[in-house]
Amino acid sequence: MMQVSLETLIAAGKQGTHLISMQTDTVPALACRPDAAAMIYAAKQRSFSKPLILMGSHQDDLWGYVQQNHPAFDRWKQVAFGYWPGAITLVLPASDRLPHAVNPTNPTTIGLRVPNCAIARHILHHTGPLATTSVNRSGH
Repeated sequence: MMQVSLETLIAAGKQGTHLISMQTDTVPALACRPDAAAMIYAAKQRSFSKPLILMGSHQDDLWGYVQQNHPAFDRWKQVAFGYWPGAITLVLPASDRLPHAVNPTNPTTIGLRVPNCAIARHILHHTGPLATTSVNRSGH
């Protein structure tokens, strides 16, 4: 695996033309800008029926991808406040802001997470939210 500086990794994550890999609080993640999520499916030979998770550095970075007019929106924020950062993914109704490629077969929902890993949050702070999955090839 090629190693790059943190600055180079962040720049690549911002560009949207490359996949990046980063440590999280669970497993290493393969990540890219949400609008470039098709690259993850191609690289992993991943089924489009398996949605990606959108990770952000802070919960406030992610709420724009959620239907904020939903009656349970305030409750979701309370749950996130209690568990994030952490290894919990909330699956919520997606807003129109969600790029179709993040969840191609059901773009009405989105999995969101703020990892409890300082380096991952540092990267995400500089790149903005990224579409993510585990680094392993699908099915392995």
